[in-house]
Amino acid sequence: LVSRLFNVKNKTTQRVHLVHFDLIGSSSKVMSYSGPELRQPEGLVFMALVNLARNYAVGTAVAFEPAKMCDALYGYSDSRSRLQLKESIKRLMQAVLTFPDFSVQLAQKFTHPSKGNWSVALDPQIVRLFSASNYIWLDLNLRRKLTEGMATWLYGYVRGQSRLMPMRLEHLRDESGSDARTVGAFQRSLYPALRELTAAGVLEKGARVADGVLHWRRATKTMAA
Repeated sequence: LVSRLFNVKNKTTQRVHLVHFDLIGSSSKVMSYSGPELRQPEGLVFMALVNLARNYAVGTAVAFEPAKMCDALYGYSDSRSRLQLKESIKRLMQAVLTFPDFSVQLAQKFTHPSKGNWSVALDPQIVRLFSASNYIWLDLNLRRKLTEGMATWLYGYVRGQSRLMPMRLEHLRDESGSDARTVGAFQRSLYPALRELTAAGVLEKGARVADGVLHWRRATKTMAA
C-alpha cells in the first residue's frame, strides 16, 4: 500500500508494457519488480484475491462469482466491469517479484469461463508474504467513492501509518510512482486528493505544504471495515 508497486497514474496515461524497479522491504531485504505497469485498479483486485486466499489452503485456486466480485470492487456488474477485472488479473499473472533466492508471480492460473465461477491460483509464497504483514482494514465503500489514483493510494498510505509524520513531497512522489516531473507538478496533483480525503473524514482539515514538506493529520475517527 505504501510503495510504487501499484502506482497512481490514471487511465489517460498510456501504460508501459514492461517496467523494472526495486522495492525495499527493509534495510537488509530488497525485492525487485518486473512486469507490466500496475496501477491502483490492479492493487484493489490483488488485495481482494489475497484476502480470499487467507481462507483457503495456500497454493490452491480461489474461486469467486465474477458478478459479485465486480459489485464489491466497482459498485456495479456488467460486461465492461468483467472485462476490467479480467484484464487486471491477467496483468497480475505477468507481474513478478524477485527476492534474493526466488521469484514469484502475483497471480498464477486464471480460469474465466463465460458462465459460472472464475478462479485464480496464488503461489504459497505470495500468500505468506502478505499474510505475514500487519493487516490494514479499508472501508471498501469509501475507497470506491474516491478518485482512482492519488486519492486511493493516499487512503491506503494513511491507513498504513500509526501516525502521520511531516513528509517530504519528493518521498511521496517516488513512493507513489507518480509521473510528475517536478515537485511543483506533484504538489498540484496532491491537492485534489487531500481535499477528497478531508471531505471523507480520513484527514483532519488544515493539511498544508510548507518548504516542500506535507504537514497533515489523520482524522481521529477514520472509517474502517
